Amino acid sequence: MRELIHFLPTYFAKNFGIVLQGFLFAIANDAFFFRALSGRKRWLMGILTFLVSFNTINFLAAFSYTQLAPQITTPMGDFAVAVLATFTPMIPGLFLYRKLIDQTYSTALLGYMLFPLASCLAMMSAFSHMQRTIYTVAISILFIFLFRQEMEYLAKKHRMLHSSVYFNVGVCAFMLLILAETESPRILLRGYGSITPDYENTLAAIGLLLTLAAVAFIKFDIRSIMRYEDYLHMYEDDPLTGLKKNSFMADHGPSLIRSWNTKGWKPAMFFINLKQFSMYNRMYGSIKGDEVLNQLSGKLQTLFPGSILCHMSDDYFFGIIPEHMAGEGMDKFSQYLLSCRGEAQTELKAGIYLLPKDITKVNFQAHYMEYLDRARMAMEWVYDRNDESFTHYNKEISDHFKRHLYVTRYIKRAVEKRWLKVYYQPVIDVKTEKLLKYEALARWDDPAYGLLQPWQFIEPLEKANLVYKVDTFILAQYGRERQECMKRGEHLAPISFNLSRTDFYSCDIYRIVKDTMEQYEIPPDALHVEITESAVTRDLEQLKEAIRKFHDLGLEVWMDDFGSGYSNLNILKELDFDVIKLDMAFLRNFNCDSAIIIKNIIHMARELNIRTLAEGVETRDLFDFLQKAGCDMAQGYYFSRPIPLEEIREKHFLLP
Repeated sequence: MRELIHFLPTYFAKNFGIVLQGFLFAIANDAFFFRALSGRKRWLMGILTFLVSFNTINFLAAFSYTQLAPQITTPMGDFAVAVLATFTPMIPGLFLYRKLIDQTYSTALLGYMLFPLASCLAMMSAFSHMQRTIYTVAISILFIFLFRQEMEYLAKKHRMLHSSVYFNVGVCAFMLLILAETESPRILLRGYGSITPDYENTLAAIGLLLTLAAVAFIKFDIRSIMRYEDYLHMYEDDPLTGLKKNSFMADHGPSLIRSWNTKGWKPAMFFINLKQFSMYNRMYGSIKGDEVLNQLSGKLQTLFPGSILCHMSDDYFFGIIPEHMAGEGMDKFSQYLLSCRGEAQTELKAGIYLLPKDITKVNFQAHYMEYLDRARMAMEWVYDRNDESFTHYNKEISDHFKRHLYVTRYIKRAVEKRWLKVYYQPVIDVKTEKLLKYEALARWDDPAYGLLQPWQFIEPLEKANLVYKVDTFILAQYGRERQECMKRGEHLAPISFNLSRTDFYSCDIYRIVKDTMEQYEIPPDALHVEITESAVTRDLEQLKEAIRKFHDLGLEVWMDDFGSGYSNLNILKELDFDVIKLDMAFLRNFNCDSAIIIKNIIHMARELNIRTLAEGVETRDLFDFLQKAGCDMAQGYYFSRPIPLEEIREKHFLLP
């Protein structure tokens, strides 16, 4: 320790330029890597960076050499000691420097080796101690300026040179050659040989060329990799959010999963949809919406570091995350979304699929779209559930979507094979308590699934724009059964049948209704068309025209589910409905407020010359209330559930 203390003044006197270079090293790294830190931590990182700089390495190398050199008597031994004295402390110094800047070894090697190169170039160019000090500082500043773009790129991207073995080996090889060249004159002058001025100039020229070649190698090698990575960013990165594209998932998913397997982590695929985010864009504009998407992308990166996070389009995100982080991470993301959504009611809807444990690269690349689809199914499962933000894919969800796929695939066969059935629910005259008509409803008696309820097949068929096959089948089947009843001397009462919103753009529904009426000789007073409010709000002008055409045929047009939406009064003003059906939610949750609302709707409808029909009547008390309120018609389980024609005969619901 005493010898080390005595050595310090001698070292600083001879290497003052390298000491100043250490301060430049700390300042440069502060600008590239630490400027976002708080004041105290930033100062601490600056001090630590100075302590691991080449100044410290050079000091330890010089001290080690002075202790070992007197025992060396051969040129090769001298050279070996000089090289080991320099490189041995450089290894831990480079390791500590990498930890400080939190970058790859190649990035650390670039930032570190620029300063030894500057020192070597100054030593070979200077003719005096003062010149060497000035040249060391000047060339160090020049190198910082020359490589500033590369260092800034590395600091921002955290990817550059992450696996450039050739770069690492090349830089180390150049440093060894430069070190060998700079040590040669000193070794010769030490007494192992003689040196002439020509030889000295030749060595200096070779050293300069080697150093300049090393700088050029580093510069152009990094530039070529930067161009390649810029191409990869265009191919792999989403320009809006900075997250990855779908192509990145297939290429890099397997390697990430393998690395997690070594940690015992289970990988999970997720799929996110920001519900009603389009409303946010309409309220605040697409530019503001893009800013929010950027914020949300940054939050995802914070919650799931080291994961693959992708932006598909609009408000859809997906990726691979550790399964043990999924639940808590999605909860936090949902809370963050609620805190920054503003007036627009944007909500998180996410699905999670746990990937197979033994997944291979081949299996992943072959099936990752299938895995992603399962995560999406889980998202769709919770999309309309107000009490859930996310869920894991499970057997119930699998069976649900298998059935969805089945009904869309076999709807044509269900019509041909008469798996579809028409069930009739009586509609009662409230005043006389007698049968007026039926609502015709579809049931699917499937050979594989048994009796399917409407909610099990109507929704997937609507999404596939195929529900018109059900609606037109009901009309045709009613025509057939009506003719059958007439042959038996029976009277099948008029029906109302539903038209989906998708019917109006999936087919020419007006022509089909008209042709079916003609084919089965159905009179206009035997049919009433029901249209849900959701169909009304899609295209008001198109619906006006459809209602006019149905009226021209002599058909009544009823509005179904009145009260389930938000624009009913305007709808009643704009459209010429004959009947409004009160949404059964009014009676399902019947209370004093419901009674007031129902009474006022009935009164308003009567003033507009529109009749009213209440759905969901299940008790005598509710029916008595509707009688007092002046409702015209009612249907519900109090009178009868939907039943097939055979059961109608058994219950004498047919008029002779």
